[in-house]
Amino acid sequence: MTKSYLLFLILIAQFTLLLLFSCGGGETKDPLQDVTIRELMVVDSIGSMADSLQMLGTVASSVHHPDGGILVLDRFLNNLRLFKPDGEIVVLVPEGAGPGCIQRAHEMVIAGNQILVVDKGKRNILRYSLSGEHLGIDTPTGIIEPNGVIGLVNGDILSTVLSFQMNDADEVELFIRIGQFNDSLECTTEYFYQTWLPPYNGISTVISKMRYCSSSDGPVYFCPDISEYKLTILGANAEVVGDISRPDIQRIARTEEEIETVRERQEERQGNEFLFRGGIDPNPYKNIIYPVGVDSLNRLWIWKLDDTLDDQICFDIWTAEGEMVEHATIEWENREPVMPVVDSGGIMLRTTDEASVVRIYKIVYSPTS
Repeated sequence: MTKSYLLFLILIAQFTLLLLFSCGGGETKDPLQDVTIRELMVVDSIGSMADSLQMLGTVASSVHHPDGGILVLDRFLNNLRLFKPDGEIVVLVPEGAGPGCIQRAHEMVIAGNQILVVDKGKRNILRYSLSGEHLGIDTPTGIIEPNGVIGLVNGDILSTVLSFQMNDADEVELFIRIGQFNDSLECTTEYFYQTWLPPYNGISTVISKMRYCSSSDGPVYFCPDISEYKLTILGANAEVVGDISRPDIQRIARTEEEIETVRERQEERQGNEFLFRGGIDPNPYKNIIYPVGVDSLNRLWIWKLDDTLDDQICFDIWTAEGEMVEHATIEWENREPVMPVVDSGGIMLRTTDEASVVRIYKIVYSPTS
């Protein structure tokens, strides 16, 4: 056992104990407990250009594997790898057009006892065992793939589906649905639904503002507009069971120049896509929050985007009952831009600056003195 691996195990044990201690007995802390966060890069060589097996291209998705380590779906290299705690790297699913291979990686999650990979090239959700064996029971997605996929403990997914239907006037109606979908992509529980008629005005704004997340078996936290600090907590049958808000955090208006920049960026991304021919109508307010995930104690982590400007990555941590119980801060010191990821395995940061070497960090944290 290497020294770095031993350190990894010690820090993970500390992390687990601290989580249990910080919320033991269901008691609410008053005042809120601030925590400092310590950083550990899981595999020292992750992202190294010295070895193509270790080099990351574009990280589409990363999740903690139930047996340890981190699963990484690489959108550039079109493969699924497992980075083990001891430094070993295993390609679970390679690139290719054949059965079980990845042709055009989009997203990856663990749902129940399966690994699901949304493949835009094959227009299927590819299904694997937790050890990477192709199960041969892929799910066709059709023309437009599910997006924003979250795996649930029963094997279903929470996702966004964008598609078409004919209305009573024989018009092509576009609809967007956020819901729980089974292994046939049938919607079993609907959390959000909206339709548009040609020229589909406003759809890009609606899509860009919405965010949601959930644990594998907990409530759904839905934010219709991330320029406001307001979320709805939805139960198993999509009923409203609570809400989350911070009235002390106000919306921040964009300048005309900023709105035009957003419009140009969206138009460039969409190109000639006919779904958006109604034009771009950017949100006049800046994004101020981002729900990044739910931890093993079923607590929602909300990233406060404006705090990144102060060389910090700051989170508010909320219970499933809509009560804020902790703050957490990462001192980031002008390093690469990152996207936080929180799941039942802990906290990760993955860099998003394409000009730099891609890295994934595992985070442990402890209460301040």
